[in-house]
Formats: sequence, C-alpha cells, structure tokens
Amino acid sequence: MTNPQRVSRIRRSLTPALLLTLAAAGAATAQNGAINGVNGHTNGHAAEQAQVPIRAITLYRSGVGSFERRALIDGSSTVGLSFDTDQINDILKSMVLLDLDGGEFGPVTYESKEPLSKRLASFGIDLSKAPELGDILQQLRGTRVRLGTASGPVEGTILSVELRQYVEQAGDAAATVRRNTVTLVTDRGIEAVAVDRANSIELLDEELASELTAALAAIDGQRSERVKSVELSLLGEVGKQRRVLISYVHEMPVWKTSYRLVLPESPGDEATMQGWAIVENTTDEDWQNVRLSLASGRPVGFRMDLYEPVFAPRPTLPVPIGLAAAARVFEAGRIMYEVDSLSVVERKRMQTVGSEGIADFAAASPSEESAGSAAIRRELAFPGSRTLASGMQNQSRGVGEDVGGQFLYTVTTPVTLERQRSAMLPVIQGDVEARRVSIYNEQQDAQHPMLGIDFRNTSGLQLLAGPVAVYDSGRYAGDAQIPHVSRDQEQLLAYATDLDVVGDVENQNTSSVQSFRVVDGVLIQTNNAEWTRTYSFTNRSQDRGRQLVVEVPRQRGWDLIQPEAETVEETSDLYRFDVALEAGGEASLDVVQQREQFTRLALLDTNVNTLLSLSRSGKMSADVSAAIREALRLRGEVTGIERQIAAANTRLEEIEQDQRRIRDNMNRLDRNSQLYNRYVSKLNEQEDEVESLLESRDQLDEQKKAADAKLRTYVRTLDVS
Repeated sequence: MTNPQRVSRIRRSLTPALLLTLAAAGAATAQNGAINGVNGHTNGHAAEQAQVPIRAITLYRSGVGSFERRALIDGSSTVGLSFDTDQINDILKSMVLLDLDGGEFGPVTYESKEPLSKRLASFGIDLSKAPELGDILQQLRGTRVRLGTASGPVEGTILSVELRQYVEQAGDAAATVRRNTVTLVTDRGIEAVAVDRANSIELLDEELASELTAALAAIDGQRSERVKSVELSLLGEVGKQRRVLISYVHEMPVWKTSYRLVLPESPGDEATMQGWAIVENTTDEDWQNVRLSLASGRPVGFRMDLYEPVFAPRPTLPVPIGLAAAARVFEAGRIMYEVDSLSVVERKRMQTVGSEGIADFAAASPSEESAGSAAIRRELAFPGSRTLASGMQNQSRGVGEDVGGQFLYTVTTPVTLERQRSAMLPVIQGDVEARRVSIYNEQQDAQHPMLGIDFRNTSGLQLLAGPVAVYDSGRYAGDAQIPHVSRDQEQLLAYATDLDVVGDVENQNTSSVQSFRVVDGVLIQTNNAEWTRTYSFTNRSQDRGRQLVVEVPRQRGWDLIQPEAETVEETSDLYRFDVALEAGGEASLDVVQQREQFTRLALLDTNVNTLLSLSRSGKMSADVSAAIREALRLRGEVTGIERQIAAANTRLEEIEQDQRRIRDNMNRLDRNSQLYNRYVSKLNEQEDEVESLLESRDQLDEQKKAADAKLRTYVRTLDVS
C-alpha cells in the first residue's frame, strides 16, 4: 500500500486535479501489487495445481461454444481457469463438473463482483455519482483542510460549501458571476474562499485521504478488471487416478461455411462439392489437438447476470413502542388441514422415504448407478464414434450425424489453433448430382436468364447456408448463395448471367361472364378471369443448347390451366417449368392461370337499367331473366304507389302554403267585406280536399306495405340459375 503520510506531504503543493490524479495512480499501484500477490501465491502452489486441458469444442450457429476439458487426476487438486469478465455469467449458468471414478468436487470459487456504486458508497467520500469538486467538499463538512491561495495557505474546518455571487470588473463594465465558495472555521475566525481561486486543496485527515485513494482505486480497478479466475476443488484419494470432465458454454463467434462446386465436364457426370468451415479462436488459450465439432442448430440462449451480487430491497419499519393493553375480540377459527388429504403421519413417512432415496442416489458408486446415468456420463467423457461422410477418398473432410435435433459436423483430425487466430477447416468433400440449367425470372432480369445448377445433395451431409464459388472447365465461373439444404434435397443455384439467351414475356388479362344466379334476393354474376403469360426465348449460341427453368409468379387463389400441373415444380410464390432450347433455336411457353370472380347485386337496390342491361346480355338463363323481370314488375308496383303518395304529399303542402296566405290576408280585412267571405268559402273547399287527400294517402300507405311485402317475399325465396 502507498504510505499515507508520504502522499499527504506531497499533496501540499498539488492542485485539486493533480490531487485526484495522484490518488488514482496510488490506487493503480496498490491494485497491481494485489494482483501480483495473487499470482505469486498461485505460482507458489504450482505443484497443487492440476492441468485439465481442452479436449473437445462444439461451436453453434447461435453464437456460443461448448468446451470440454478432460484429464486424469490423482488425489486432491485445484484447477484454476481464467475467463473474460463478460464470460463469467455464462460459466455460472452452464458449467458441468463430473468425476467419473468416485471423487468429489468441492466448491467452485471465484472473485466476487460487488456493484461499483455500492462499493463507492461505502467509502468515507462517496464518488458513486461522479460528483463535482464542490459536491466532494460538501461531503467533507467538519473536516480540516488546507487551501493554497495567492495570498498564502488557509487552514481550517469546512463549515459549508455554497454558490455565491461575485462582481468582477471587466474594463468599464461590471459582471456578476457565481462561484463555488467554501467557508472555513480558522483560528482567525470564519473565512470564505472561492474554490476556483485555490491552487491546492489538502486533506489534513489522513484517514479520509486514504479513503479517497481507495475510492479512486476502486474506479480504476473496475475499468481494468478484464480477466477473472475461477478455481475448482477436486477431492479424492492419493494413488487413485480418476477421470475428470469439466464442461461449460460461453459466447463465441458464429462459425461460417463456404463451398466450392466444380461442374462436370461431361453430361451425366457428377459435380464435386467441397465445403469449408470458418472458425475463430477468440479466447486467450491455444487449442491444442482438440476434437472440434460444428453444430448446425440454434439452441435457445440468453444472458442472465448471475455474477453481480443482487441486494433485495427491504422495508424500513418504525421502532416498536409498547402501548397500553386493550380489549380484544377473538374471531371464531376453523381447521385448515383441508389443504391436502394426507395425515401428519403420512406426510412424515413420505418425507422420510424421499430423503432416503436422495441419500441412496448420492452414495451410489459408478458401478451402481442407473444404466441411463452411466451412458450419459460415458458420452460426456468419451464421445462416441461418428459416421464417415460419403466423398472422395484420401481427402481431409468431416463426419456428421444428427444429434439432439441438429446436424453435427466433426473434423476427423485433431485441430490446433492458436489464440486470436482463425482457420478454414474442410468438412465436406464429395460428389453431388447436378445438371446445368439457365434460370429465367422476369422479375430478376427480363432480358437474360441466369446460368445455374440444379443439384441434389447426395453428399450424405447437411449443407448450411453460405457462399458457393462455382468452377467450370477448370476456371472460376461465378458466385452463388446456397440456403440450408438437407440430405437428398434438390436446390437451384445461379452464378452468372447467360448472355447467349434472350427472353421476352407478354402479359394478357381477360375476363368474361360465365353465368348468373339469383339467391336470396341477390343476383350473383360469375366471371372467368384469365391471366396469360407468353414467354419467348432465342438461343444465340450455335454450340450448346440450354435447359431452361422458367420461374412464373404464382398467384394465390388462381388455378394453373396450362401447361398441365404434372410437369410443374411449385413453391409458395412460383411455378417452375422446364423448356428445352436447342443451339441456335427458339422456344416459347404459354402459362395460363384462371380464377372465378363473383359480382353481387341486390335486386332491391340495384338500378333498374343495370338489371335490364344484364338480362339482355345473352348470358342469363331464361329462368333468371324471368325472375328478374318479375322482380322488376313488383318493384314497379311499389314505385307507382310511392309516386301517388308523393303527389298527395305535394298537393297537401301546396294547400297548406295557400291557406297561410289566405289567413294572413283575412287578418287585414273587414269581416263584412265581400273578399273576406270569398276567402272563407275557399278555405272550406280546401279543407274538404285535405280530408280527401289524407284518406287517400292512408289507403296508399296500406297498399305500399302490401306491395313491398309481396316484393320482398318473392325475392327472398328466389333460387334460380
């Protein structure tokens, strides 16, 4: 540790910023000393340290790697492993320890990780919230300090720290500024010093000065702690070698695949597929002769912070104070044993049997454990053989099999890969069935098809997604991209534009009326819609013909009419058709898709002229035409009555307006005048007409209801086609 008295003397001539820098440097020195001390302790016990090297690694496409360490151990030993701090959570979540020959594991210990904010809050000076200098001095209230100023040192006890206003003269103008000001109780009284005017601040309390150094050391240590050690205790008898297995999972780069496809020289020959796996050793440990497997699956993986201590919040309760006794009313109780039907004796007996079962299992020797458990342990310790993939002989390649719902590649030769290095490893080498094709898709290129390969994966292995470099006639021909291809699955690849073949496509959409039907008052018109695509191709190469694969968009809900469906390969969005194109020749393809479309017209609401036009189209049957004509006749009766009612209402409105005019004039006339009497006579005549119109309208309303009911009953019961 740094000598606090020596540091205190040096601080007397330092500015606040340099003071903090010195504290951080002292902390770093202390931290390095502590680390060296740990390493020295470990090296001093090297004889007790057991080496358990990595023997097998499985890398997954989900971004994790599973590591297996195996060794023979004699007696009790300690295994020290180092991991990046970011990997500790994965280790705590996944580590498996097995001693297959009767030994035991003691506790797994590792350096704890207390939250930095909690560690900083525990020091005499709290730096957890990155406080400014004024906030730090506020925490030091009551502490003796020495401030270096231009007029000499000022020594005293901090009373307060506050923002004060100062007036500064800048030429002829005065400006008001706010400064952090520390107030000290000195031997001469109370003095105030602006913090930014002090060129040094010295803590005279050596214990608090040490606390500041320790807090800064904690901050520096949190930033520099990249590697953490994990120690495992192996307990066993001396002179008896035991098989020990340590397995764990942590984050690793996703392994990748790339392929090379060499096309056959002669028709009927098979193509050669070569696959490489690209892996990276981003750990800080060399891989020496490990069995490397590459899994195609993506197991569920997640992060969980098991490393950092979690402190549960607890409520703060008031101090209990005794109160005077009060009268209490007791509520009637009920027996709660209805929770389950077991008696107390039965429950105790089951607990005893369960405990004995657990104890017996724990005490079982390797030879007494169940066959299933033994098989699992043997597989973990000594993985079984793998099936050799089909392929070319005397070539380095991988083997593969289905394991746990995913395909597993295993490199047949041990792999050595230094830390922070990458490698390409051969995993596939073999022949696959393939034929040359030209793939035409108007949405990709309306003028030229793509040179491609239609191959079947006969390699015996799963092919994962990745790039493919294609070679033709011994030369590079282009790149393709391959999706995941299962065994014996067919797959198209396109690697270059076929400039010798020119394509064209014409689209034609037609629609024709097929039939009419009337159901429940609705006229249903059935149309037949056709989408015809005519493809034309010309091969400008005089040397080689083409086998075209024409991709046509597949419309959902449409039926393929031409060509016949038996000659078609289909996907969720495409039809694929084979078209032979001779050298220097031409070829065409007609693709017709069809669907029925329906138009619904309500007989009661559709315009009469529209219905009459449809009935005269010649596409309707005689029954449908007759039904429409009868519906129109009944609609005409209803419409005629509605017109009579409208005429009566119009006449009533005219009479009402005329009567308002007459009454207005009568109010200004002498009751004995001739005009007044004439108005009276006319009003009497109009009232007689109003009564007649109202009676007639009521009769018409009844007639309309009857006619409307007759119409609706008729159209509702129609079902003709």
